[in-house]
Formats: sequence, C-alpha cells, structure tokens
Amino acid sequence: MNGNAARESRKFYDSRKVKDQASAYGWVGIMRALAPDLERAISRLGRHVPCPVHGGTDGFRLFKDFNVRGGAICNSCGAFGDGLSLLCFVKGIDFPEALVEVAEFLRVDPEPPRYQRREASERRPRPAQSRPREKAAEDHNAPRAMQETAVVREAAVKEASNDEWARLVKPGRRGPIDLKARAEALKAKQEGTEESSPEDESPTYEAERFDYEVIEHEPQPEPEPVKAPPVTPAIIIEPEKPKLALVKSKPVSASRSDYNSLNVERHWRESLPLTSAMAEPARLYLQGRKVLPRAGADWLDNDCVRFHPALPYRETVTEVDMETGEEREINAETGKFPALICAIVDNKGEILTLHRTYLSSTGSKADVESPRKMMPVPEGKSIRGAAIQMGTPVDGVLGVAEGLETALSAYRATGIATWSTVNATLLEGFTPPAGVHTVLVWADKDRSCTGESAAMRLKLRLQQQGIRVIVILPTAPIPSGSKGIDWNDVMIRQGISGFPSLALLRSVVGG
Repeated sequence: MNGNAARESRKFYDSRKVKDQASAYGWVGIMRALAPDLERAISRLGRHVPCPVHGGTDGFRLFKDFNVRGGAICNSCGAFGDGLSLLCFVKGIDFPEALVEVAEFLRVDPEPPRYQRREASERRPRPAQSRPREKAAEDHNAPRAMQETAVVREAAVKEASNDEWARLVKPGRRGPIDLKARAEALKAKQEGTEESSPEDESPTYEAERFDYEVIEHEPQPEPEPVKAPPVTPAIIIEPEKPKLALVKSKPVSASRSDYNSLNVERHWRESLPLTSAMAEPARLYLQGRKVLPRAGADWLDNDCVRFHPALPYRETVTEVDMETGEEREINAETGKFPALICAIVDNKGEILTLHRTYLSSTGSKADVESPRKMMPVPEGKSIRGAAIQMGTPVDGVLGVAEGLETALSAYRATGIATWSTVNATLLEGFTPPAGVHTVLVWADKDRSCTGESAAMRLKLRLQQQGIRVIVILPTAPIPSGSKGIDWNDVMIRQGISGFPSLALLRSVVGG
C-alpha cells in the first residue's frame, strides 16, 4: 500500500468536536461502553477506589464533574484532565486510537485529511473569460439551425416598415403624444361635438375567432354567513411577574456582593408561579409532602414560593493543573435542575436572599449532594428576623417553623398563617412583625434537641418583649434510625388528625 492509499484509509477527527459531543452525551455512558474497568469508580463517583490499572486499595477516584469532563486522578499514576487521556491510561492506547474509539461510539463524522484540505484551499476557480457578443448569423461555430433562424429574422426586420416594426416589437406603444390635440379632443367630447377618429374606435373582432357562448344569468343572493358554535377558550397560564420587591443593597465588597445580588434578582425574575403549567415538578413535590395548596390558598397571594424551570446548580469540584499536577478546589456549575425557590423576606417586604430546593422532573429531590441550599446574603444586610412569609397574621396570631414543608403542614392543618425560617439558627433570631401578640412555634423534635433548644430561646426572648409564645412539639416518638421528627412527618403519616385540634388551639391562644 503506497503512502496516499494509507492516508486515504485512515480516519481523521477534530478532537475539540469530539470532546464537545462527549460532554453533551456524558462521559459516564461512554466509559461504561468503552472502559468497563471503570464501573466501580463510576458507581462510587467522587470516592476513592482501587486503581483500574495497578490495583491497590483506595488511590483512584473520578472527579465530581466526571460526566462533563471525564477527568480522574490516581495517587500513584497522576491526574487525567479529560476523558480521552483517561481512556488512554485505562486501555493502554495512544491518543489517536482513543479519539477514534470515542468518535466512532458517538458517530462523529470524520474530517478530511490535512493534505486534502490544503490542496482544496490552494485550488481556486478560474475566472470566466468574457467573449464579445456577435450576431448568431456571423458566428461560424453556432449550429446551422440557429444561423438560419437569425438570417430569416434579420431579413424580416429589414423589410418591415417603421410602423410594422413598432407594432411587432413594441405592441401598444404609440408615437409622441400631442398634448394640445388631446386637450381639444377632450373639450369637444364634453361639448358633444367630437368627431370619431378611426384611431379611437374600438377594434372589432370576428366571431369565428372565438369559440364560446355567452350565457346571461341573474346574480344569486349572497349566502348568509354560518355562525360557528361558541368555543370555550382554553385556560392559558401566563408567567406572572413577582410581586415582592427586591432589596437594593449598597454592599461593602462590591464584586462578590454585587454578584450575589444579581443572581438573586435574576433567578427571582426568571421564576414562575406555582400555578404555571411548567411548575408541575414543584406541584408533584408538594403533593408528595402532603402540602399541595388548595385552589385559592391565601398564602399563594404572598408570592413567596415560586418555581424555576432550570436553576443552575453549583458545587465545589477539584481542578487539576495539567502542568504541575496540583489540585485546587473551585466552585463550578455542574448542571441545571427544576427548583422550588422561596423568597426570604424581612419585615419591610424586601427579598434578602432565596432558598432553593432542587428537584427532578418527577417531583423528587434532585440527585445532587445538597438539594437544599440558601443563596448568600448581600453584604450590609442582616437576615436575622427574616422568613419565608406564607400567609398574613390574623388577629395578632402567627405561627413559625423551621422548614418550608413543616410550616406548610401547620398552616394547612390549622389555617393559621405560618412562616418558615429555614433553619434553627434563624428560628432563634426570628422577629415577628408589628401587631403580633401571640406566636405558635411548631418546633422540630431532634435527638440532638437542636430544634427544641432554638424554640425555647426564641420564647424567652419574645416574652421579654411582651409577646406570648407557645412551643408545640410532636408527641410521636422519633423513628429508629432517624435524627428527628417534624410536623411534616406527622402530616405525611397521620394527616391533620396528628395535629392539635382547632378547639384546643383556640382555647390556648384565647387564654
């Protein structure tokens, strides 16, 4: 086989194109098909496992963003920044072989060899040579039929008179118009003294030249328009703009705080109400927690809980310097997920930050390391006393709980507006709005007593301000193997019957 034939038989691929398509497809699926030895590391993504090449105990692991980049590291063999270099290491092949294997697996179209691309770029189309136009009769290279046609046409033109030429070549075109004569003719026509001119007479045609028959008929009346049956318009749920105001902060550290503020504002404005047709994952999640709001629930009017169809998820990943082999941790975006986002609002009605619950399309929590996250608070602002405000206090009575689902459970069971502080630390520092004289604390029952301790410290602080506080703990025991139990667990297992009766609450609040 000569050199050109050998080059023709080889396949050439653009490595950047292959890497981009591999990232879009996912390196997990590629490696499971091409490198089965990595199955154990894939099943324990981000954790240490034996090296697939030299063995050992726990010296090898895949990076957390492996599905996007395909990188890994071995304490003995070094770091591999992308999937192609890792495939070379695991299978003991060179880079071109690994590139071809991945490209053929992804069915990437091969590129032409470089010498063909160079030769194609060197070839330029020749400019067309212009030839002087000559009469067909004088062109000796023209076909005989064309020459005869041209001669006959030229002879006919020479023999025709000027009038005939004008009529043949430019039908309908008249000679120069005498404006004065036209004006006199128009005046004579208006006075009724116009003499008919042969030129102005309408042409007559012989009947034999037209083979048609004229049929006279009376015009039919126009049919009455058919009235279509009334159509019930479909209910179209349009995205609504958030009703809550965004905080306008003056941060101390401009760069980082501006970044946080812009993200809060951007995510909140991109969000949709829970009634949107796209918010089905959020409704499925709330339905699974037995707290899906009924139609017309008043806490929906507060517009504090919304849905984001594709919220970016960021986490700390390990980046390896390919030159030095040093590792460093960076905060990188690793995916986008549907999310339930809640506005954490102060007593002035301004959003300080957002709490996010990342979901799957089926309404379960997203398969990520931390499906619940709270965005950083802009510098210069304090989140102390803020909450997810669901409902408006009535007659000076307000409920408060840690988690969103716990607060929604208490709200649904009692009908008393209940706000969520997200965690025990913020519960301890909660400040009710003006006009509230009684606070019901739906505390979590933890083995560590974290929730109960935060509730009792909140009670002592508010009592010093003259506010009555009632701490309510679940009476059910903490399940075996669980860290605690909250009121949402009670709602899921027992329903509303697991909560204190409304009569008891009224007697306690009224007393």
